[in-house]
Amino acid sequence: MATETDLPQKEELVAALAEQPLGNGSEASVYKIHMRPQFTLRVSHDLPRKDLSQKILEADFIVQEDIFSGRLFGQTVAYLSHPDLLDSYSKDPLITINYYSRGHDYTIVKDSKEKPTEQETLSRTIAVTKMLVDPEIFPDKAYDGLFDKLKFLSSKQYTIDVGNDLFCNTGNILPSVQDHKFFIIDVMPFIPAEKLRLAIHPALNPQHTKGCNSPLFLARGLLYGYLPHQNFHGQNAELTMLRTKLLNRIVDGAVRSQLSEQETYLFEPMVAWKRQLTRLNIPQQEQEKLMKKIRSISDSQPYRVAKKMPNLVRIGGWYVNQQ
Repeated sequence: MATETDLPQKEELVAALAEQPLGNGSEASVYKIHMRPQFTLRVSHDLPRKDLSQKILEADFIVQEDIFSGRLFGQTVAYLSHPDLLDSYSKDPLITINYYSRGHDYTIVKDSKEKPTEQETLSRTIAVTKMLVDPEIFPDKAYDGLFDKLKFLSSKQYTIDVGNDLFCNTGNILPSVQDHKFFIIDVMPFIPAEKLRLAIHPALNPQHTKGCNSPLFLARGLLYGYLPHQNFHGQNAELTMLRTKLLNRIVDGAVRSQLSEQETYLFEPMVAWKRQLTRLNIPQQEQEKLMKKIRSISDSQPYRVAKKMPNLVRIGGWYVNQQ
């Protein structure tokens, strides 16, 4: 667990804000703290920037508990407690200090000033997918490591984060060519049963034990260009072939790791698998092979399942702090 003495100085946080963001998501911008490279600064888009530096200097650090036993998921280390750095309605923090995670987000960010063509996005998607299916770059143990992370997160009642369509964002699973591994960032606590039953969608499974920690959601997190460019990309034979290989690598990893589609947020995960494979234009014969393998998986859980875990403060998602 980090202590306040481990954290960056407030002046270092102010300096980080003067740099270009490391990344921009739908909820927040993330800045690298260059003088403390093990940390990042995550700033909500809802936070007014007026006098922000002065407010940071006046704020107090609230250190978070290490609930992941030393594993890194880009989680919050501390947040800044100041009346003007909290959401006016929920009182949730709008600026946090997080662990830095290795790996690279290969998602093509569309800049309004220089929008890439569909052909450019296709070329890059093909290149990235080739890398993901190359066993020299990402051997089987890299995929096995991903499934181990999913099982560990489930034991802590946390899940990989998802967007509004209940599919993992590609920017939340970072491939690292140097490490020959994948890193997961932006995890969220399980959604409570009462919210699944009432507030979010009555068709979702309130008795889940995995959240989104399953092959279906993991596959979505590695399928670059799937949703934003699905019509154009889906017509390319080379990309379809590469995606078929990628899906087989993912499903084979699930078989080796014994992680099934059961007990997730979805009542009918196999229906979602069929829809995903069809939208990707995966050949019918390959679809049937993949579905057969997925249905054959039986679960194992090597980690002791926590009865109840404290929730990390986090920016974004369905809820932030349930202390």
